[in-house]
Amino acid sequence: MKIMIVDDHAAMRRLLGNILTLGYNDFSNGKHTLELVECESGEEAIEQYPKTRPDVVLMDFQLTKMNGIKATEAILQKDASAKILFVTSYDSSSLRDKAKHLSTLGFISKNNLSDIMPMLSSQHHITDTL
Repeated sequence: MKIMIVDDHAAMRRLLGNILTLGYNDFSNGKHTLELVECESGEEAIEQYPKTRPDVVLMDFQLTKMNGIKATEAILQKDASAKILFVTSYDSSSLRDKAKHLSTLGFISKNNLSDIMPMLSSQHHITDTL
């Protein structure tokens, strides 16, 4: 499975990567590999998405220059079937509505990062690869 992490903070990309690696190993019992693609900006994610073709994109909302909504819109224009999950510290009903309107996988607050693996599993993005 390949997951793209889009966040402008290197420490958060590392934290998400660690959570995903540990969680994926638990779900797959070490039978499958996880590849992580890290992007520090929306522009980089738009550029890297067609080159890397991730199974899932974890997108921060607040990014430098281009926010996560605009980056998500650009990725979805290139690939309407892209699977994008917002992972952000900005938890508001308007952001949740925007995420829903864009037909993303959903929204996870950075205060609840432990919800990432259950969310991905419930969407069958991890269990389908096992």
